Amino acid sequence: MQGFRRILTTFTLLVTLLSCSGNELLVPSSRDGRLHDAEAYLESSPYAAVLGDCVRTNCKFSTLPLVGMEYDDPSIDNIMNRVVVSHAWMGMRFEQLLNALPSDMLSLFKNVTAIVIDGDVRPSYYTDYSGAIYLDPASLWLTVPEKDTIRTDPDYRSGFSDPLMFKAPWRYLLDNQYAWRGFSLHDQSERQLEDIVFPMAQLLLHELAHANDFFPYDEMANISRDLTPQKASEALVDRRLSSRLANLVSELESTELKSLANVYYRGRPPTEEQANFTAATVGEMFAMDVASDFYPYSSPFEDLAMLFEEVMMKYFFDLDRDIAFVSSEGWFVGWGQRNRVGELEILPRAEWAARAMFPNIEFGDFFMQFPTPRPLPNGRTWGDTLNLDAQQAGQMQKPSLNKTEYPEDLLRPYDIFHGH
Repeated sequence: MQGFRRILTTFTLLVTLLSCSGNELLVPSSRDGRLHDAEAYLESSPYAAVLGDCVRTNCKFSTLPLVGMEYDDPSIDNIMNRVVVSHAWMGMRFEQLLNALPSDMLSLFKNVTAIVIDGDVRPSYYTDYSGAIYLDPASLWLTVPEKDTIRTDPDYRSGFSDPLMFKAPWRYLLDNQYAWRGFSLHDQSERQLEDIVFPMAQLLLHELAHANDFFPYDEMANISRDLTPQKASEALVDRRLSSRLANLVSELESTELKSLANVYYRGRPPTEEQANFTAATVGEMFAMDVASDFYPYSSPFEDLAMLFEEVMMKYFFDLDRDIAFVSSEGWFVGWGQRNRVGELEILPRAEWAARAMFPNIEFGDFFMQFPTPRPLPNGRTWGDTLNLDAQQAGQMQKPSLNKTEYPEDLLRPYDIFHGH
């Protein structure tokens, strides 16, 4: 019964999204009245009077243009003029974060109309209805009073994989250890700014990749300000970066994995065959194709965004990334790989995405020296496959956290809502 209710809730959400038109509330968090308190962070912003309404509806670019329609090289101040929040601390933390991130990342904000940070947003997402990104502040808070303003309900997608025999966890690592650790919304723990830089960078690289996909920088000069983001996006359908990636480089081929991803990430009921797939079976199929992660099989938009996110996390922060298929019980690795994006047939796809979104960065020999992917040892638990160097040297690995489940490694704190 719970599974049926979950599917029904998801179906209702999709119907709501696909039936929106005109100036109705188009973004998912607005469907039940949420985002009602989201307003411009800066009263001095030239768009303060319209930001709140435009992130809840579908304003024309003449009312709220893309940042890049005004600035070729946006500054932090320019970006902060587009920030919409439900609580003032969110804007303050976001500005601190921008100052801590690589300055090259600022150019990615040219392709959005606004940045919404609201305690009601879960999961984070991008939508071409408003041209804005919507960020879950669960990755942004530092103090207990700040996290007390954030909703604690789980991501509505969190149980979609329950009927399957496998999970597809991922993680970023630095020196064979987790690059960041999770913090609870339910206790009195606090954190420092450095604790949020990596996870927020990952989130922003992914969401801003969607924005750059739908409104490529080389098309911005041709977009009429008389159009809404939705109409402009429709006109650019063949010029989207995700469309070009498939046409110019390569695209994902496995129809089986695409169908399976709709179960895992979209909540569709599995067939009997899908319900019996083991981690090893799915891993074998996955290894034969050109995706860097399982998530891209849910959408070509996610294919582009994951390639970009992964390769830029390595470029900016030298973080490695693991992807695996593990058993639902015990989380034993059936197939896994570190730095899969470095595979011979995958890296050119990631390089194309990076150069398309960062045309002004001189990458030098970064791609030529990208690390060769390394397999995770099959049969070991996910938590015991962190230090591959120690395993290769025959050394005892540092004990894991004595957990048989690692729910934070399953979270995909982002999505894209697109369609009519």
